[in-house]
Amino acid sequence: ILLVFFTLIILRPFINKNIIKIYIASNQLINLLTLKNDQCFPPEIKTLPKNSVLIIGHALGSHKKSIQRNNSGISPKIIDFYNNNKENIKTIIFSGDVLKEPTLERWQMFFDKFKNDIDLHIAPGNHDVGSESLFLRNIFELALSQNGSNYYYPYFYVDEGILIIIDDSNKEIFDVSKINEFIKQFGYQKDIFIIRHHILTKSLRWSANMNGPQDFLEPNFIKEKIIKDGEKKITFIYGDGGGSYRLPRLDCKIIGNSYHIVNGIGDFNNDLILVLVNKKLYF
Repeated sequence: ILLVFFTLIILRPFINKNIIKIYIASNQLINLLTLKNDQCFPPEIKTLPKNSVLIIGHALGSHKKSIQRNNSGISPKIIDFYNNNKENIKTIIFSGDVLKEPTLERWQMFFDKFKNDIDLHIAPGNHDVGSESLFLRNIFELALSQNGSNYYYPYFYVDEGILIIIDDSNKEIFDVSKINEFIKQFGYQKDIFIIRHHILTKSLRWSANMNGPQDFLEPNFIKEKIIKDGEKKITFIYGDGGGSYRLPRLDCKIIGNSYHIVNGIGDFNNDLILVLVNKKLYF
């Protein structure tokens, strides 16, 4: 018994390494088998039209590269893309994990990058407000307030006939009643986008960077709880994806009358962002 015990201790690093390799390989296999669902994938767009809305997840990019930048800001490729296309961008919605280690100074540097040229919205991620850190949430709320944003999540706005709901997935419970209230209140809007950080549906759990504070929901629960209306297209967009090479740049599922799309930036050459323009979603 002692021989087996000490042998396991000696081999533990090798065992752990192989377990990680098996996990990553199985994760990649599952994603390969489930991709690509052409029915829910948005089409590709080659050039950015005027008045485009960008939806960007995991803007901090690679954790390793963020550390190399002293965690001082978002991925430089986002800033480059913005500077090269700003005349065609009217709004950016960041779907969480904007900064790896936020401070009030770093948040201000983030807002200053855009110089009030466009509308900004943030569906916060766990790095932005912390899962249990009141300190990080206070910093986030103060930064929003200092830059003209005083919202209580979830909140909504209407843009060219589209209802856009910005949610905070770091709360313990998904406030489905509030979401449905917005949908009922603006029921004439036939296109509804719900932007949040953490993935809601269990069917996309293999494409998530990590689990959030809210439990994954079974697809049938989503079908039952989200307002049913055949005329409305409800699209959930999650920003907690793409942070690792083992994850797809984009993944999606259709559940009842709702579409569920996850993506995010990982500082890879094939990173994708989502573009909402003329009531259509593209990548």
